[in-house]
Amino acid sequence: MTRTLLPVSPDNVKRFADLRRTVSTEEVRNYMATIDYEAVVLREGTDYFFEDDAGQMTAAVSIVRNNDKTDTPNILISVDVLQKDPRTLTDAACDALRSVEDTYEQSTIIKLIPPEDVAFVEQDLQALGFEKKASNYRYIRPAGPVEPDQFPHAQRALDKGYTSIILDDDFIKKTPDIFEQLTDIHNRAFASWETTVPTAPERIRALYEGGANVFFIGMLGDEIVANVVSLNLGSHVLSPRLATLRKHWGSGVTDLVSRHLINDAAKRWNLPVLAYVDARNAASWKALERFGFERVHETIQWERHIPAGNPFRI
Repeated sequence: MTRTLLPVSPDNVKRFADLRRTVSTEEVRNYMATIDYEAVVLREGTDYFFEDDAGQMTAAVSIVRNNDKTDTPNILISVDVLQKDPRTLTDAACDALRSVEDTYEQSTIIKLIPPEDVAFVEQDLQALGFEKKASNYRYIRPAGPVEPDQFPHAQRALDKGYTSIILDDDFIKKTPDIFEQLTDIHNRAFASWETTVPTAPERIRALYEGGANVFFIGMLGDEIVANVVSLNLGSHVLSPRLATLRKHWGSGVTDLVSRHLINDAAKRWNLPVLAYVDARNAASWKALERFGFERVHETIQWERHIPAGNPFRI
């Protein structure tokens, strides 16, 4: 029997947040603790769940629709389950897929994203026409300050006049639209990342105000050209994604800002630093390796292309 996918609402968001905390990894739970997770879920409106006959939530589902850099519509479906086994996860994924059955007027790509700690039954997804692909890589750098050879292009940026600063309240007073600027840089930098949802100024402001988070800003004169954040998640520091305006690629500012972050994290917390990168972006993951990071995990997703005018059915 096909289960009905139910939307998260103000009436059930607390139970949904409890489910997410239960099924998620420690890293995700620690990140959830740094934000108003329930408010984020309600604002974005992309979360759903399945429940059993007793009314217990048994699976968490996220469905995000966006267009990739070729303007092709993408439907991203991530699934996690209370009962951690491949069959339960795959059944939940198939039920979630039924909620997007349609005949699409435009060529569309449907992507299924499993949790880190359990995989789909590969034969089932292959039979449905899905193809397995690498999505993101996770990298980690041991605790400690920068070593002499790890950020070779930082000096080049300094020679060109670039600087790296830590965002503070005084800078915000002098630059009232700072969060709008950071939003624009982020959204432009990650427009081609199908797994990245566009951000908004209020979300970046909330992140700035959210405790042990440090913003690093790359500048050329008065122009903001790059930024990255370090989030203290307890056992490690998460550096989600460094965003640099395209015209400043190759300037060395990425090395400069990243070096600043690593030295600050070592001095402030002395914790390992974790980072994620798009698997297709060889320049970014090679840079992380140059910075002393080691690849520790490959995030997998399953994709199916639906030609324009063709029905999608499970």
